[in-house]
Amino acid sequence: MCIHGDYARNLQLVFSNRSQVNDLEMLSRLYVAVNLYRETLVLGLIREFTSVANGVVVNTSRSIGLSDMNEDSLDKLVKKLLSAN
Repeated sequence: MCIHGDYARNLQLVFSNRSQVNDLEMLSRLYVAVNLYRETLVLGLIREFTSVANGVVVNTSRSIGLSDMNEDSLDKLVKKLLSAN
């Protein structure tokens, strides 16, 4: 995931989901971290096929300013991440 080392140790797994895609098991993981230097909340998504070597198909992150964070903006951010292909 695109997480800078200064705050990667504060990474928290928030959501994990297993699903079947074309008879292969896919694991989706949503992570949260806080970048204190930039004052942002960082959400990251990793989707990978568990039975395939280097089966990562999505590895992305998005951030939102802590002062701009509210329920609607956080919901939009999560929906953008989960719609990533």
